[in-house]
Formats: sequence, C-alpha cells, structure tokens
Amino acid sequence: ALFLEFGARMRTKLIAASFLYGLILIHEAGHFLAARLQGIRVSHFGVGVGPSLVEFTTTDGIKVLLGCLPIGGYVGLPQGSSNRCEKADRDLLPNRSELQQALVLGGGVVFNLLLAWVATFSHFVISGKRRATLKRGMLIKWIKKSGAFAKADLRKGDLILQVNDAVLKAPDPESQLAIVEKFCEDNASASTVFHIQRGSELINIRVDQISLRDQRATGMRLAPIEDVVTWMKPSSVFEAFLGPTFVIVRHAQN
Repeated sequence: ALFLEFGARMRTKLIAASFLYGLILIHEAGHFLAARLQGIRVSHFGVGVGPSLVEFTTTDGIKVLLGCLPIGGYVGLPQGSSNRCEKADRDLLPNRSELQQALVLGGGVVFNLLLAWVATFSHFVISGKRRATLKRGMLIKWIKKSGAFAKADLRKGDLILQVNDAVLKAPDPESQLAIVEKFCEDNASASTVFHIQRGSELINIRVDQISLRDQRATGMRLAPIEDVVTWMKPSSVFEAFLGPTFVIVRHAQN
C-alpha cells in the first residue's frame, strides 16, 4: 500500500512537472522563433533552470539544455562587444531595429496567448459549450441553525416551490431568488408560508418574524437545480472560431 501511494504521488508530481516544462517550452519557443525567423543569432535554448538533465548542441551550433527545475527558461542571444566588426554584424540582436528587438522580446507572450486560444478552441470543438435547463424552485443549500427558518423546520435539501402566492418558475434563477428575498424582506415582522418539496412529500411551512440579520435577507443559502445538461458543439470550423457565444445564440434561435 505504501509503495502504491508513493507511486501515485510520484506520478502526480511528474505530470505537474511535465505540464510546467511544456508551458516554459512554448514560451521560450516564441522568443526563439521570433529571433530565428529574423535571422538573429541564437546561442542557447534552455528549458528549466539548475543542473542540466539533458544537454546537446545542434548542427547550427545552438546549445540546448533541459534544467532540473521547471521554474524558468531562457534563449541565449549574443550581444556582441564594442569592436567595429561586431557592431556591423546584423546577426546580433543589439544591431537590429527597436521593432525587431520588441518582436523577439514579445514572442514568448504571443505564444502564451496562442496556447490559451488553442486550448480553449480545442476544448470547445471536442466537448462543446455546457448548457443546463433548470427545474422550477430553489434548493436550500445551507440554513442557519439558530435562524427563524430552521426553527420553523425548514431544512437543508428542501426545495422551495412557492412563497405565499408567488410561484417560483424556471428557468431564471435570479428571478426565483429575488422572489424569496423580497418576501423575506417585506414580511420581516409578519409570517410567510413556504411551499416546499421534501423528498416526494409536499409541505407547507409557516415562518414567523423573519430576521433580516440572519444572512442578508434570508438566513439560508439557495441554489437553482439543474434538470437536463446538454453540450452544444459547433457545426463548423467557422462557428468554432467565432466561439461559444455564437453557438448559444444559434441554439436559442432554433
């Protein structure tokens, strides 16, 4: 059992380290490609810091290193010296225009943004956009034990279907919550009847003198209940490119 637990922990750590190495690799690749595509000389390409786990030199003379700690990386760009030959060397970064230098420095950030977009795009294409239809009513997720609601025998897990004469209707959870809070506020010194569902049983519970100081206006925490969950997928690459909002609009029109 200890061996299995140790193996599970090591696997988790290796997955986390691989993820960090991947992020660093993509970031540094942005700097590297921005320099190479402009013909700027690169001497080193490192992912991770500390003692090297892997180290080799490419045919172009670029030294590639994999550090033991996935907390950073670097792209080595020779700066040259003050002699005339190196000042005229267009392969060195300092001898390029400010715009070209900015492209190299900003390449990592651009690749990070591209990674975020590709991850979002891929998840949207594969899984789609989550959409849930709601049941009517509000579920009691938490209730203050010393409050008026608990004393009246409202319980966690009860489903509030109606408050006095106001029926809670789906699918707008904001309006349902507003109804509950409004009656609690308007009837702070009077009584309010809650029509609830507890399991398969329908119960009417009268609450007297609701305290507005319990927890905002309610003394309980409410949440809507999801009925049917669907995943809306894009119908084309163009629609996927436009993003989840476009698909939601199309589904709403159908």
